[in-house]
Amino acid sequence: MARKSRADKIPRRQERTRGYLAIALTVIFAGVLFVPFFVIDRWADSKEWLQSALPAVTGLLGSAFGFYFGQRNN
Repeated sequence: MARKSRADKIPRRQERTRGYLAIALTVIFAGVLFVPFFVIDRWADSKEWLQSALPAVTGLLGSAFGFYFGQRNN
């Protein structure tokens, strides 16, 4: 049986990385949503947190998911 070359292992590693990335970014997104509702006491502070953190995290999520998951179709 022939051993798999390094090039043959790359797609499998990419799929594993996609999975880890999806999990990590989903946890980060959930954390951003968790903080204002359970950690910050005042609604004004929660609203400010969401207005500053949520756009940054959703931009990161969109870019990362678009890059990694969009490449799979090519």
